[in-house]
Amino acid sequence: MGAALTSPVFKDYGEFFMNSSNILTVPYQNVTAAFRVPVAINSTAINGFDWTQPYPGSRIDGHTANLQVAQEMALSASLVENATTVLSSLTFGIPDSMTSRGHPLAMDPSWYICRHVFISTKPDAKQAVDGGSKCGFLSQSCRADLKTSLTQDWGQAADGTMCSALGFDAIPRSCQASFGLARQDVMAFDAAFVANTTLGPAQTSKEQQLYSWRIGTGYHDPGDARAYALAANRTYLVATVWGYSQSAKSIKVPEVSFGCLSSGASYVPPPPAPSSSSPTSTAVSTAASTTASTFTSVPSPTAIRNKAAFGDDMSKAKVNIRDGIYTSGMTVMRAFNKGAIFGNIQISTLAFRDDFSSDTMGKWTIIDGKYQVSSNAVVLSASPIAKALTTGLISKDLVYEADIFIDSASGNGDGGFIFRVSNAKAGPDSYNGYYAGIGNGLVVLGRADSNWNRLKTVQAADIKAGQKHHLMIRARGDSISVYVDDLNTPRMVVKDGKYATGLSGIRAYMTTLSMQRVQDEDKQLDPSFIWILQLLYTSQSTVLAGRLLTHSGPSSFLWLISNIMLPLLFMTVFLAAGVTANKAAAKYQALFFYQLYRLEVDAHGLANSRMAPGCVKAGGVCDLEAFIKEVCTVKKKPKRDASGNIIRLPNGKPELLMEPDLAKIVWAHVGEGADLDVFSTEFDKSGFSGNFDNTKIFKGWNQKDTFETVMTEAADIGTKAIAKLKAEGREPADDRVNKMIAALKTHGDARRYDQARMITTAFQNEMNKRRFTAALTAPIERPPVPGYRKIDAVQTISDNAGRAGFQKIESDVRDYVTNFNSAGLSKSHVDAIVKTQDVHNHFAQVCQT
Repeated sequence: MGAALTSPVFKDYGEFFMNSSNILTVPYQNVTAAFRVPVAINSTAINGFDWTQPYPGSRIDGHTANLQVAQEMALSASLVENATTVLSSLTFGIPDSMTSRGHPLAMDPSWYICRHVFISTKPDAKQAVDGGSKCGFLSQSCRADLKTSLTQDWGQAADGTMCSALGFDAIPRSCQASFGLARQDVMAFDAAFVANTTLGPAQTSKEQQLYSWRIGTGYHDPGDARAYALAANRTYLVATVWGYSQSAKSIKVPEVSFGCLSSGASYVPPPPAPSSSSPTSTAVSTAASTTASTFTSVPSPTAIRNKAAFGDDMSKAKVNIRDGIYTSGMTVMRAFNKGAIFGNIQISTLAFRDDFSSDTMGKWTIIDGKYQVSSNAVVLSASPIAKALTTGLISKDLVYEADIFIDSASGNGDGGFIFRVSNAKAGPDSYNGYYAGIGNGLVVLGRADSNWNRLKTVQAADIKAGQKHHLMIRARGDSISVYVDDLNTPRMVVKDGKYATGLSGIRAYMTTLSMQRVQDEDKQLDPSFIWILQLLYTSQSTVLAGRLLTHSGPSSFLWLISNIMLPLLFMTVFLAAGVTANKAAAKYQALFFYQLYRLEVDAHGLANSRMAPGCVKAGGVCDLEAFIKEVCTVKKKPKRDASGNIIRLPNGKPELLMEPDLAKIVWAHVGEGADLDVFSTEFDKSGFSGNFDNTKIFKGWNQKDTFETVMTEAADIGTKAIAKLKAEGREPADDRVNKMIAALKTHGDARRYDQARMITTAFQNEMNKRRFTAALTAPIERPPVPGYRKIDAVQTISDNAGRAGFQKIESDVRDYVTNFNSAGLSKSHVDAIVKTQDVHNHFAQVCQT
């Protein structure tokens, strides 16, 4: 019996919703059940073209964009316990004349089409669309600027796509007054995509498909009406670019058409039946319309919720109660008067950013105090108790920063950040966690546990009330560094390990505090994942992002590797800088392939190995030297002198060089590649740059030679090897898994290094052309990869303040840094979601028993 089909969905909406960390994989049968009787349906016509004709084709009516909001869908306990989400879906219809027997006709290969999805939560945008204006609320300048951004770099914006704008790119400024700040997700498709019977329907069918575009509302208790309200309050702008492919002979500026959709009033679920211990669903009849939605409203449910606790048998609750006092919060582990061991904990992390453009505190949980949000800033009124926490974001190692102002009239008050917070409640110091802030002439760091414990205070005459300052906290392990304005030199570094993890937030103490551009970068996303191994071997407990995930099995080590570590590592590499091999990263990819080869041979035996079919050394397994020489392509090229002239031998023939020259590597020093510094040094001698022959790496290779296809094959091999070892009760030999993980982690770091260099170089060149200066951060060290720097936006702006013309580009500098400084590139919806979904599916199969 084959594995059940699963579908990728975005978990929730936020500014960077298209990030892969926001993707869930859910059973497709649950998705179809949720959409069987949707609570809202809407559709809008899209001006389009007949793509069965050669580009540019002819205009044709019948293209549509369709929005559906589903009934709440229960989420698997493997993701989160006792929670639901409400999915919204975008599907796309094509004219009947372009179909045959329910399938799309072949697309002419001269076409390449990009769909760009923007989401707004502005009430005015929703009101306009629900009122029938379609996209008429967008100004002419907005439409013109948006069309320009979606076409001006056609075929030139990035390798592997023709789309002019990419995922994460922001909507033009001229659109933000009416639509709000929104970043885009991108779906691209061509003739091959449409011909694919699995992927094609996602862009050609009005009905729900396996890979239709869907987004949820986060995690909610069953029956929570707020989930439907969140879904209803979103307005979707779909911009479709009808463009030409790379092979097209006729080149014309692509046409762009817009479609705007919203669901109308939010559906309110019926209250649970009093006699039932579980909520019941009520069917709601809906009628499709091109202008409005039809749904039924019923009274709001009470706050009563079902709560259940399970033991070893997850099908039967040991305790089942109904209580509505607490409806949200964190999940933690606790032992009372008895020792307890917690194992197999999965940790979920999220990044956070709020520029307060929504004019709300929608991303925060207010504990106490008064807040006013306007003009892209939040103002906390002076009081001894004001504090608010990010909703659902748990951080361990983090970088937390914002622009802040403290009131000049507020005496001895101070304001800033709280972090690693738990047990927060009303009261001045009523929380467990750290606080770092600034006052007039000082920087302070301390911790609270219902009492205030000052850790350090530094006098700083340059910090003045009434002026803007940039406050940044770096917390890694027990080391906490506090920066103000100068982000290279900390004002203080304090060692304190009392609190290791928790929520982040903002706090004002006896001063009015104004804050802009809050950003929390969770450093747990670093792909080393050493903390996962520590968690496994020490059985330490930890706090999860709002929920507790557990698993039990006969081999906790192999389960952890196959279900958490490897999927996360593969995802990290997919989202590291670029998707093609580069010189800095290639050698570590080669080492990863070797360790994977040895793991697979260990699991399946040499005769059944799917890797390196020609790699047999004296009838046995190849060592690293033999493996590299087997799978790498060596080219001959003429040797040149300092002037670039070919050096010739006495017989007139050119003197040839081997590239790479593997003979220059001292293989005895390299061994099995355990010492990455030695490995790197020796491989650099050879000029190795990553020229692999995939037909020699993988037995029977007949796929496209792309990074995604190669790493998908590697993921499948690793998954099945670990599954085999697990089934036979064996542990990997020679610490093979850790060696493989180290190589893959370093490969991802090297990609970041390469891209960071490209980004900073491009930024410096552009600033120099405009006669401005560019400031960079202190080097980021990820040994053995060379250190790299990122753009220091605050210092760059400070250095250029007052220079003629800089004020006009200051916001461009901030946007550039926001979009690119993380050394990670966006990917289209299908590329990122389907790829991530495939890798997760491969590894999830290992755990099935």
